[in-house]
Amino acid sequence: MRSDLEPFMFSEKLVQDILNAGKEAIMVFLEGIYDLQFLDTPTHLYTLREELDNFGDSLMQQILLDRNGNPLTPELKEIQEHHKQHLLETVIPKTSASTGQNKAFYVSDRYMDLIASNVRPFHKSAEHKLIETAAKHKNYVLSAAGCVSPNRLFRWCQRLKCEPHAVMMTGVPGIGKTTLLEKLVCDWA
Repeated sequence: MRSDLEPFMFSEKLVQDILNAGKEAIMVFLEGIYDLQFLDTPTHLYTLREELDNFGDSLMQQILLDRNGNPLTPELKEIQEHHKQHLLETVIPKTSASTGQNKAFYVSDRYMDLIASNVRPFHKSAEHKLIETAAKHKNYVLSAAGCVSPNRLFRWCQRLKCEPHAVMMTGVPGIGKTTLLEKLVCDWA
């Protein structure tokens, strides 16, 4: 079942299933999460536990807020829809330079994955930054803290113990920062 769902859809479905099962199931689930701290488990399980600790009873409201957004007045909703449409017209369609043809494609059709990794973004300069970055990419993916979906960019951060107010993307030219930003805009719109 997990492979059929997006990375964080599985967590949302798990929480929803537990809430539907009732108080007894919630207690068993929380005891299981508590027991995870004594095992050698992946970081995302600790993140799930941290979210449960911080949001407690309001976790389902947070999931619904992520999914549906804040309730807006009809006037603000109209402005938001107009803004989304403008953003979509700005970023799509583009032409694909990699194929050598002027074939139109949508940025949202391109596979793009945002990976959070515990690395130092500012390090000494190398002679060939692009080659160095490509060589380190495999190690970053293997040691990644987890994939981040657009609706979770501004959610509780376990490492910082707070909700981030900004997300910074760094990298050498050609690594895909602009494409990633366009993908996030398309996913939001």
